[in-house]
This record gives sequence, C-alpha cells and structure tokens, in this order.
Amino acid sequence: MIAKEARGTLGLGNEQIVREALIWVPGFIQTIGVSRLEGRIKKSVRHHTVWTRYEAIAGTLTERRLDAPPVERVAIDSAMLPAAVTPRVIEQKIRKAADCLLEVRQKSARANHAAALQRLGVLDERAANAESEIGSFFRSAEINATEHIVTPFYVAITERKGQHRVIAVDGHSGRLSPGIGRVLTGHITHINDALTRHQASRT
Repeated sequence: MIAKEARGTLGLGNEQIVREALIWVPGFIQTIGVSRLEGRIKKSVRHHTVWTRYEAIAGTLTERRLDAPPVERVAIDSAMLPAAVTPRVIEQKIRKAADCLLEVRQKSARANHAAALQRLGVLDERAANAESEIGSFFRSAEINATEHIVTPFYVAITERKGQHRVIAVDGHSGRLSPGIGRVLTGHITHINDALTRHQASRT
C-alpha cells in the first residue's frame, strides 16, 4: 500500500522511499457534554455526549463519535513520538469558540465560531450550519473527561526532487491516513529523532 501510494496515479509520482518504520503517535480522547435547543414544535434544551479523538502532534481532530471508542492496553516496543499539544490547549480552543458563539449575533461571525466548534468535533456539520443559517441553538460545551492514548502507524518517509513527505497507514485499520501523513510531514525531524532514540535504547 505504501509503495503504491509512493508511485502515485499511473506511476507518475515516482517518490523514493528513504525510510520505513512503525511508530506510535500520541493523542487523547475527550468526552464532551453538549447542550442545544432542539425540537420541531416545542423546543427544549437537550444534552448529548460526544467523544472526540485528537492527535497530540498538531492537535487536529481525527475522529468524532457518539459512543465511547474502544481503548485497550498495549505493550509498546516501537518508537513513540513526543506529544507537542496538551488536552488543555484543545479545551481552551473549545471554551473560546463556545463563548464567542454565545456572544455574537452577526451571521458571518456565528458561522466562523460554529465552524471552529465543528473542526474541534463539538458540533456536527448539520448543527454548525444551523447556527449560522437559522439561529441560536447552541447552549454549552463541557469537557467531562480526558484519556491519553497512543495509536500505531506504519510510516514511510519519501523523497522526490528534494521534497520529503510522510505516508501513514493506520496500524489498526490498515488504511491510508492522509491527515496524519500531512501532520507528520511537518515533523519529519521528530520521527527521525524518535527512531534514533529507540534504536539506541535497544543496543
């Protein structure tokens, strides 16, 4: 799969794989309580729980669910990248976007803050669009729990015409992860450092 991705469509990519490895990417899962005004005829405030997963390298959302994701304990025998983003950073972003959404009335401003909450996983696309197009339904978002996790990825550092990028394959699903690949492309030095430290620890 990695070799096929490096070749590109019709083999026109022709990237050279310069390094391959299994690495563990840190992240965290947050349990978020969300309150919104809902109901077709008689509206009332309803409470929902969402689970959001973020990678802790750049802090991007990687999954949003309405049920608790499965988590298991594992023995780590491969290189692990150091976390660069803490849960507190995401919590602050959520609080800021939520507070701003509650304060503003201008349509364009509401759209911006609703989109921020969507990117953070607090609102889904339909709820975010409703905030900007119809009216004010959002009431609150509270972080109820945080769990630190690590996720395995098979990665390849490729090179073409002096440019490097990372191809990442999720170690659980076996699928390409373009989002993680883009994040790791900006942190290739960290990958090489982590692999070097891991190799040194085994000698």
